[in-house]
Amino acid sequence: MIERCLPEGRSLFLSCSTAPGAQSKKQTIEYELAIQPFAWLRIHGVTNPKQIEAIRQRIIIAVYEEEDALAKERQEGGLSVIGAENLRGRSTLASSPVGYQ
Repeated sequence: MIERCLPEGRSLFLSCSTAPGAQSKKQTIEYELAIQPFAWLRIHGVTNPKQIEAIRQRIIIAVYEEEDALAKERQEGGLSVIGAENLRGRSTLASSPVGYQ
């Protein structure tokens, strides 16, 4: 069984009995994980830090607007947010789009 977690910082810890170099089930191997959420912009020729920040802000605003719209829709429909426990208890197949079950 593989357990993965991202602690504070930028490291991914991979712990399992079959991990490369693992000699016991309790051994943990540390891998460095560089997270660069806007690296995809380089493919499109966007390298200017001001342009990257402007795009970042547009994405953040769009997410907030979508969250607000969904909250309003839930409120109008008398629905509440799904709590973490309920979300964990749901079957992923039950909520899959038709054709993916």
